[in-house]
Amino acid sequence: MFRSEFAQPVRWWPGVLLAVMLLAVACGQRGSAGDRNDTVDSGGMEAAERDAQGATPDPNAPQQEGNGSAAALNLEVPIMVIWSDAARAPVLSRLGAEFEERYGIEVRVEEHDAAEILDNFRSSLMRQEGMPDIFVGSHDWLPLLAANGMLSPLDLSGFEGDFPPVALQAMAHDGYLYGMPVSLSGLALVFNPDLVGSAPATWTELQDVVRSLAGTDGMDIGLGINLASVYEAYPVITGFGGDLFAFERSAGFDLARPRLHEETTRSAVTWLLAMAGEGLIRREVSLEETHRLFQHGRVPFMIAGSWSLPLLEAGQTPFQVTDFPGQGRSFVNVAGYMINAHGRDPYMASIFLTQMLMNEAEMLRLHEAEPSLPAYRPVLDQVQDPALEAFARAVSQGAVLPGIPETDDIWRIWNQAHQGILVDEASVDQAYSEASQALTELLVQD
Repeated sequence: MFRSEFAQPVRWWPGVLLAVMLLAVACGQRGSAGDRNDTVDSGGMEAAERDAQGATPDPNAPQQEGNGSAAALNLEVPIMVIWSDAARAPVLSRLGAEFEERYGIEVRVEEHDAAEILDNFRSSLMRQEGMPDIFVGSHDWLPLLAANGMLSPLDLSGFEGDFPPVALQAMAHDGYLYGMPVSLSGLALVFNPDLVGSAPATWTELQDVVRSLAGTDGMDIGLGINLASVYEAYPVITGFGGDLFAFERSAGFDLARPRLHEETTRSAVTWLLAMAGEGLIRREVSLEETHRLFQHGRVPFMIAGSWSLPLLEAGQTPFQVTDFPGQGRSFVNVAGYMINAHGRDPYMASIFLTQMLMNEAEMLRLHEAEPSLPAYRPVLDQVQDPALEAFARAVSQGAVLPGIPETDDIWRIWNQAHQGILVDEASVDQAYSEASQALTELLVQD
C-alpha cells in the first residue's frame, strides 16, 4: 500500500509466544546486573556504568588491556549480534570494533534483507538460536513484540528533543519506549514553482490554481495522485478536517472513534471525485508516469513520497516541497533499532545504541549510507538540504497507525469502501458510513 524499507504485514505468530516463554525460563534473568558482571570484564562494566550516567571517559585513564581483559584471562569473549540492512551495516561494523575495544564485547553485524528481518526474528525465536541482540525494523512491528515480552525498553531520557514527537510516539508502547528512531518515511506536496507561484493554503485554493492552468497546452494532470489509494487520499481527507479515526497529535489515534462517516471526511472524497470528473486528476496513473509528466513540466502539483526525493533531485525540473494544504497530514512509517529482551545482554545492547550510535557524527553516517529522512534532528541541521528539511517537516506532522492485530482489517474495510465508490459507483455517503460502522464493530468492545 505504501513504501517503506521495512514494509511487511504484522501477523500474530502461532507458537512464537510459547517459544518466548520457554526461552525466558531457559535464560533466566540474563539481563540482570549479576549476569553482566559474569560476561563483561570489570573495566568494561565500569566504563558502561559511567557511560550510562552520561559521563565522558577520561582519555588519560589507563586502558584495561592487561589485568582485567577477557583476552588476558584467556576467557571466551562475549558477543553481541546486530541485524542490519546492507546499507547501514558498514557503519555499525566500524562502531562494533570500537565497542569491542572499549568493553571487551565482540560485535557481529549480520546483513538481512529489510523485508525479511521480522520473519527471520520470528524464526530465531522458534529455534531458540541465532537471535540478534539488536535489530532494525518498522514501528508497526513494535506493539506485537513489546506486548509479548520480546523487546527491552530503551531509556532516552534527556534526549527526547533530538527526535520529532511522532517518531518517539511510533516507538512507544504502553508508556515505554522500545526503539531508537533512525528514519521516517511519508508523503508531502510537491509543486513546480515555474507553473505555480506559491504553495496553496487549502485544497480548494489548489483546485482554483489547476483550473486556471487547465486551458493551457502544457498541463496533463492538475494534481498527481493515485485516486485509488486511500494512503494518498489521507492528506486530502485530513486537509478537509476529516479523518480515519479521532486524532490528537500528542496521543495519536483513538481507535474507538472512527470518523469515516463524518461530513468532513465524505466531503474530501467527494472533492477528489469532482477533480477527477473535471479531468484534473486521472483515475488511473502510475507513480512512474506522474514523475515523468512532472519532469516534463506537465504536472503543477503532485503528492510524493519522501523516497522520491533522489528522483526529483536528479531531474531538471525545478520543484519545491511543502506541507499539505489545510493542515493535511500523511501516514508516517518510522524505522528504528530495537533490543531483543531475550538477547545475551540487553543492558549492554542499550549502551551500544545510546552511547556509541546516538550522536550527530554516527547518525549522520547512517543517513549518508541510507539517505532516507533522518529521525535524528541534529542530522537535519548538519545536512542543510532544503528539500530534505521540507519533507521532514511535512512528514513529522503526520500520524502513525499502530501495528495492532486488526490493522490489516482496518485497511481492508477502508479500501473496500473506497473501491466501491470508484469501481461500483457506490455513493460516498453510504460507502463511508458503512465502513465507519464496520470499524466500530471491529474495534469497539461492548
